[in-house]
Amino acid sequence: MLSEKVLFALNNVNDASLEQARRLLDRSVVSQRQAGRKIIRTFLIAAILAALMAATAYAIVSIHQKRQEELREKYKPAENHLTTYVEYSAPEETSDTITLLSAYNNGEVQTVYMNVKPVEQEEVRSIFMQDQQEDGRLYHLSYQFAIDDGEMNGWAEFLYPFEPERNYDPDSKTLSLSLSFRPTDYPDQDRFSIHLCSFDNWQTEDEAGHPALESMVQEIRRDFGTVEVELIPSDVRKVLFQQPVSFDNTETGETGQIIGIEIGPSLINWIAVHPDSGWIYGKLDRENEVQFQNDFAHQLSWIRATDDATADAEFLFSDGHRVEFPRLDGSTSQPDGTVKLRRSLPNAIDILDVIAVTVNGKTVCFQGNL
Repeated sequence: MLSEKVLFALNNVNDASLEQARRLLDRSVVSQRQAGRKIIRTFLIAAILAALMAATAYAIVSIHQKRQEELREKYKPAENHLTTYVEYSAPEETSDTITLLSAYNNGEVQTVYMNVKPVEQEEVRSIFMQDQQEDGRLYHLSYQFAIDDGEMNGWAEFLYPFEPERNYDPDSKTLSLSLSFRPTDYPDQDRFSIHLCSFDNWQTEDEAGHPALESMVQEIRRDFGTVEVELIPSDVRKVLFQQPVSFDNTETGETGQIIGIEIGPSLINWIAVHPDSGWIYGKLDRENEVQFQNDFAHQLSWIRATDDATADAEFLFSDGHRVEFPRLDGSTSQPDGTVKLRRSLPNAIDILDVIAVTVNGKTVCFQGNL
């Protein structure tokens, strides 16, 4: 019965009605196709934007992880049993522009490694003065930092000071920096607030060609904000020699002694005494020019003597390998009348794995190791 009614209805539809229905149907199909194209185009744009955002986010995260891997390779914290190396969760966005990577205490100085963003490539080319030290190191970055709302008196450094371009990642517009300070300058503190800015309009010399330190910075280019970092306690092994090692000052004819050593993960201090060690590294009297020149020359003679005596020093480790020391890079007198002679090591070491040290032609074995 239903089929008969359908046939009857179709037979009674005139040609004009059929043509109108066909046109409406075609229009509906076209509209659906156009709507479909719009939907597809909308989804495609959204997918492209999402992909770009994901790629940018991946680039940012990956540069954080890449830098951390490089720092782990540099310090080898597991292999060297470092208790003074801390790695932050990456990415740990401690501000909108700064990401903390890791921190390290070499025995005296704490260094904080961080990524800052976004930094345009044009800015990277102008963030340091064009001066270079003889070893090719670029210095005097236009990035400065202050600790605990103090003065902007600390300069940031490149993570790779000898390879400036390596410090910048153009995909994520990220620049890698390191900031160093001495925790002993901030006694009784276990946390530090670090404020980072970049500056423009440097004036490095006055009209007479002398360093214009007080007027170097004239304008803040950008304020990157403030991050909080924790104090990393130093880990230093102190060894006093049972038999001091003597050395000569050929310029004065006097003799000094190296009586011990302090070993940090990448910094050592020789402990020495000599006839003038109680005062020679103290403040010189500039009011008497003749006396000043004599004292200064005397001071330099002892610096040269101790530098020569420790020039060929090296550590011996339990597995038999040796590590040579670089040249002397600092001296300070101590209240007890001794002098500390500082040398920085190029790489971190396991301070408990050192079993002996050779200095001025003599080998001193550490008690309890051999």
